[in-house]
Amino acid sequence: MVYNGYRQFLSEKSIKLFKSNHPDYKDGEQLRDFVAVEDIVAMTQKLMDMCLNPKPLNGLTNHGTFLNVGTGQARTWKDLAHAVFNALGLPPSIHYIPMPVQLEGVYQNYTCAHLSRYPLLGLSHSFLSLEDGVKAYIQNFLMQKSS
Repeated sequence: MVYNGYRQFLSEKSIKLFKSNHPDYKDGEQLRDFVAVEDIVAMTQKLMDMCLNPKPLNGLTNHGTFLNVGTGQARTWKDLAHAVFNALGLPPSIHYIPMPVQLEGVYQNYTCAHLSRYPLLGLSHSFLSLEDGVKAYIQNFLMQKSS
């Protein structure tokens, strides 16, 4: 979404977000657990190391596991759009568009990783904030690629 938001800004000077399809959520306030790619890579490396070098933990030896990688903190799409504009040093310009009909009944208004298994597996990680991750991606990659 950061890439799409950046491209939308370049072509339209605004970012489009879906209007809400649920009375519990205002437009743009549907929630996601946004995770920076760097954090996903770091957690994947930790999990691979655990699988390749199994050690007893809590009386068990871990030979592999599946985890949702996330920060455990749900943020709004509006927060993400604001982070894009902040990274560009510009005031936000957000337009809300209708939810596509094919998504109305299946759109997830809230997703967030549960981190309860992390400590049980001896995992810890300091995730980038949404704002820091968006800023780094835009300023260190997207803007460099565009210039």
